[in-house]
Amino acid sequence: MSIQKTILVVDDNILMLKVLEKAFVNSGYLVFAADSADKALELALLKKPAIILSDYEMPEKNGFYLREQLLLSSTTQSIPFLFLTAHQSKHLMVEGLNLKAIDYITKDTPLDVIVAKVNNVFNTVTEQQQVSVNEVKVAAAALNFKSFPSQIDPLPGIEAKCYYQPYDNFPGGDFIDVITTAQKHTFFIVGDVMGKKWKAWFFAFGILSYIRSAIRICVLDGITEPAIIMQKINHVICADETLQDILCTLSIVVHNQQSNTLTYCGAGDLPIIHYQAKTQTAETIHADGWLLGLSVKAKYTQTPIQWAAGDSLAIFTDGMIDVETNDVKKSDYDSFKNKWVTHVTTHKNIDYVFDALKTARAVDDASLLYLLNTNEI
Repeated sequence: MSIQKTILVVDDNILMLKVLEKAFVNSGYLVFAADSADKALELALLKKPAIILSDYEMPEKNGFYLREQLLLSSTTQSIPFLFLTAHQSKHLMVEGLNLKAIDYITKDTPLDVIVAKVNNVFNTVTEQQQVSVNEVKVAAAALNFKSFPSQIDPLPGIEAKCYYQPYDNFPGGDFIDVITTAQKHTFFIVGDVMGKKWKAWFFAFGILSYIRSAIRICVLDGITEPAIIMQKINHVICADETLQDILCTLSIVVHNQQSNTLTYCGAGDLPIIHYQAKTQTAETIHADGWLLGLSVKAKYTQTPIQWAAGDSLAIFTDGMIDVETNDVKKSDYDSFKNKWVTHVTTHKNIDYVFDALKTARAVDDASLLYLLNTNEI
């Protein structure tokens, strides 16, 4: 993983702003420029630059105000911040450093030295982050927790395959699981813990453990209805103090091997796609269940799926439909559905379909579980 070389430069002096912008562009930075504290704050929240260099003395709202506002947001508080100032007052420098600014650079410093100082900060932060990432990856490997199966064993009457693409090589909150019981039921699980990177991955570890336990305990008690199981999972998550404010989407599809039928229940998840081979069309199946962990009062319902030989099901997380264009993130469910139907209709090999859907996603981790009715048409 590498940090994009981006910088937010803030100065009310337009000429100085232009000079700094050109100098950092020439040094390989993508530069965001702001001539006021308010505009800088807006850009910082939107663009999330790797580093911020801000003038101290600006009319109305100065650099201290900007720094204080940045520290209030979890999105921007950890971005390395440097002051650029015409003053050399020790009092001002101490005040700025007390706001967790990394350093002061005076405006009479030669331009190439300003760029070199910023480069040193950027390189140091990048190296430290890489060390931290490597340490966490080693710890994750030691835990031996996998958020998706490396392969799914063959099942009577159904073929199942999964696709997972991590966000920027980080494991995230997505998880997929397949649980087959002695009572001839198979539970297909797709979920997404809200949050980014390691934090979401950590909580996915606990929530998936609850899901696995709840399913096995319910089956031992003769319960296979996904709505009842979902209700119990939600109760346990809501009661766990360590999971307060942690929300999760979940799709559960139960396959009855004896009747070769499916039953679906969802909690805050995306509508799943049922492709009907006979008509070469697809329907979306919606669930009305609340996100897991949102409220102990949440209710869940289940939907039987009438699927025929050759039909397939796509169960997926929002990383499959999230796209980013010109730094603007949006979700496009309909485009993904149309693309999915086109590929499944044209190519029966699901591995080809997965390859066709792969993109260089920088928005979120993406997961998809594919189920195919293998009975002869």
